[in-house]
Amino acid sequence: MQTERYRLSFGTGGLFRQESVRIAELFLAHKDWESVREVVETQNILQCRTASTTRRRAAEIITRLKKLNVNELSQLALAHPRTQAYILWIANCRCYRFISDFAIDVIMDRFTALKSDITYTDFDLFFERKSLLHHELSKVSSSTRMKLRQVLFKMMREAGIIDEDNRLIHALLSPALCESFVKDSVLFLPLIRSSNQPERHHVGY
Repeated sequence: MQTERYRLSFGTGGLFRQESVRIAELFLAHKDWESVREVVETQNILQCRTASTTRRRAAEIITRLKKLNVNELSQLALAHPRTQAYILWIANCRCYRFISDFAIDVIMDRFTALKSDITYTDFDLFFERKSLLHHELSKVSSSTRMKLRQVLFKMMREAGIIDEDNRLIHALLSPALCESFVKDSVLFLPLIRSSNQPERHHVGY
């Protein structure tokens, strides 16, 4: 059986939380992604310097947001910024098999093993292992590989999964929120269910 190729276009930027929330709000108003794309591009909603950057960034964000259903997009538009970041992390995991595999194979493995951090070495070892099955990775230049690693770690920080020292942070969500949004959150987030306001706790500390 042929292995599904990894899409690596996530290397163009980070989580884009504020931009994603704005575009989600537009979709909830228009209920049509092409209309949203037109509004974003003609009104420069993303405040990019050039039209080409606007088109490229809008296309990337919309591709990710399409992985969320209407209920999840509604949660994204209304939720606390921390929860918005979690939802966008889930959207990225659904959009990019590379990220979801990393979340399961590295993040969740270290979380369940009570390990306190994620290192660049963890990424490099993961990349090498996956290169055996995904030959497109073996064709990636060293500079592109470093860029993918940089962006992925930036995403994890913006999503509240690791801190500035790359230490894992428990994701805290209320039981009600766990049930009402992203059913696969348990697969991709180092998740703790709590009825209290989310607070940050480091793994192993």
